[in-house]
Amino acid sequence: MTPQRSPLSSATINENKPLISAEEHQKRLDAVNFGRSSVQLSGFTLDDETEALYARYVNGELDHAELTTAILRLSGLVN
Repeated sequence: MTPQRSPLSSATINENKPLISAEEHQKRLDAVNFGRSSVQLSGFTLDDETEALYARYVNGELDHAELTTAILRLSGLVN
């Protein structure tokens, strides 16, 4: 299988090699779970598009700046 490039990142997507370390993956997962819990405690839920962006972040396809930009675009706050 030929490695592919993420459309928002220069990181190579390769099924055989993780994009980030296991430690970084866990750190990102913990942060996303904390944020999701905070949103839920406020009586809201994240939509599927937002969840998909967070999954890409946790898996290393997006860095924090790319995630922030994508969330702002999704919310209509930037073009």
